[in-house]
Amino acid sequence: MELWKTDGTTAGTVLVKDIDPGSAIDAGLFPYALTSLNGALVFSATSPSSGRELWGSDGTSAGTVMLADIWPGDGASSPTNLTVMNNKIYFAASDPAHGNELWVSDGLALGVATQPISRPDRFSLEHNYPNPFNPSTVIEYTVGGIGHQASGFSDVRLVVYDLLGREVSVLVNERKAPGAYEVKFDAAGLSSGVYFYRLQAGSSGLTRKMVVLK
Repeated sequence: MELWKTDGTTAGTVLVKDIDPGSAIDAGLFPYALTSLNGALVFSATSPSSGRELWGSDGTSAGTVMLADIWPGDGASSPTNLTVMNNKIYFAASDPAHGNELWVSDGLALGVATQPISRPDRFSLEHNYPNPFNPSTVIEYTVGGIGHQASGFSDVRLVVYDLLGREVSVLVNERKAPGAYEVKFDAAGLSSGVYFYRLQAGSSGLTRKMVVLK
C-alpha cells in the first residue's frame, strides 16, 4: 500500500512514490496520518532502510522524501498524532535518547528543523524577532530541568525593562513545566529606544536586548 494522488479522473490517478517497494500488502506499513502543512503533505510511512519515520511530499516522486530519520537505522520512531499549529507540525515520536516524546517540525526536507521539544535539559532565551520592531515582536524561551526542579515545574518570570532598569512589562510570571515557549510583546504604548528583557527561572537568568523603532 503506497502514496497515490488523484484529480478525480482515471488518468489523473497515479502513484506518487513507491516508498516500500515490493508486491506484499501489509496494513501496518501504509502511509498514514496524512496532514497538510504549508502547501505540502506530511505523513508517517515505512521504508525498508529506516522503518516508520516522518515523511513529506509536494506531490511528486522526487519531492517525496523522509524528513528526518528520528530513530536512526532500521529502528522506527513511529510518528503519530500529527497536529498543525502556527505553521509547524507537532507529533509524538520515539528515539533512543528521549524515548517517546513530543516533537516539532517545520516540514523542511532532511529534517532541518525537526527536534524534540518536551523535557529539555537546557535553559535558554532566544533573540526576539523581528528586531528592531514596531509594534510587536516574539520572544522564544526554553525552561529546562533546573536544579532540584529537574523533573517538575519552575517559577518563571519574563520581564521587559527600559534603559534605566525600570520594569516596563511583565510578560510571564507563573510556574512552568520543562518545555519550549513563546510570547508576543506589544510595544504600542512605548517610545522608540533600547529595551531589555530578562528571563528568570529558579536561580538561572538570561537577558537580551531589543529595539523599538517607530
